[in-house]
Amino acid sequence: MNAPADPTLSVSPTSGSQGTTFYYSGTKYTPNGAIDWHVRKPDNVEYPVGSLVADASGNLNTNYLSHCGSMVGAYTIWAVDKTTGRRSNDVTETITAASSCTNVQYQAQFAYTGWMANWVQDGQTAGTPGGNQMEAIKIQTTSYGITYRAHVAYDGWLPWVSNGAVAGTVGQGKSLQAIEIKLLGAPSNLHVNYRVYVHGQGWQGWVSDGGTAGTIGSGLAVDAIEIKIQN
Repeated sequence: MNAPADPTLSVSPTSGSQGTTFYYSGTKYTPNGAIDWHVRKPDNVEYPVGSLVADASGNLNTNYLSHCGSMVGAYTIWAVDKTTGRRSNDVTETITAASSCTNVQYQAQFAYTGWMANWVQDGQTAGTPGGNQMEAIKIQTTSYGITYRAHVAYDGWLPWVSNGAVAGTVGQGKSLQAIEIKLLGAPSNLHVNYRVYVHGQGWQGWVSDGGTAGTIGSGLAVDAIEIKIQN
């Protein structure tokens, strides 16, 4: 009986500045099997990132959105099929310094669980799709101002707030149903992009620079949000 083939791994693009999304794909993993994901950063320290799951055909597809805080240099990445113990080939991606890089950080408050323990940033997900309803959010950036307002159950649109202030309500049981976000004092080539997960409907499309993310008049709560600043 032939031994199983070693799994494969590829990355695209192989190089990009901070803020680039890197896409990974692979084949020949155990169908629906667990995969250990490993990264060696430019400081030569290995970080076992966590576990992924292959699809029913044994393929791997995932991505990573780099950000302003991403270490500059070459990264070595590989995957290990936990079922067979076989390791993929190594791939190398290089992150270069962005000429203009702005972090956005955000922290959300949810029914029953309260405020997230930690802030997230640069396209990461705040909240759990299909989980508890979002009720409030705080947003801040490292380089420019940011202003935002929330549409909440029973009250409608609340006033604009800025730079880490609370948009929404806390302790009133009113779901956040829509949000609008704008940058302040940023160059014209920078845009704030964001999308929300609407309860019962899923992820909406990305909107930008004051566009409305969410729903109005439908009574549907936002469960999660992702925000990023891009050229």
